[in-house]
Formats: sequence, C-alpha cells, structure tokens
Amino acid sequence: MPAGTTFDPEAIEAVAYPSWILDLDMSVSKNRDFHVEELMSEAQHFAERIYTFFRWAVEDDFLRRYGGQL
Repeated sequence: MPAGTTFDPEAIEAVAYPSWILDLDMSVSKNRDFHVEELMSEAQHFAERIYTFFRWAVEDDFLRRYGGQL
C-alpha cells in the first residue's frame, strides 16, 4: 500500500512508508448438516493450511521483529 494509506482506518493505522497487508481467508461453499465435531475439525484444518501459507510468505526476520516463534 502506498505510504500514508490504509484500507480500514478503524482496524489498521496508516504508516508513513509503503507497506503491505496479508489477509488470508478460507471457506467452504457447500451446504451440509451441522455437526460440531466436524466443524471443529474443519476449522483446525483451515487454520493449519492458512498458517502453512503464512509461514511460506514471511521470512524469519519478520517473525523475530513481531515476536513470532521460529
């Protein structure tokens, strides 16, 4: 994003230099019966897949700077 801009000033403060935002979402677009155990399993799978992509997208220096675990 260009310096001094944000797409959501209520959530993310603009910074004085160019920056980027990584927003990852995952969903299923099929109807199915409601079963808590299946939903919890699917949510865990989604979280693992999204985290795998996140770790691929960032470098260790990013994790160190923002307090992530290596």
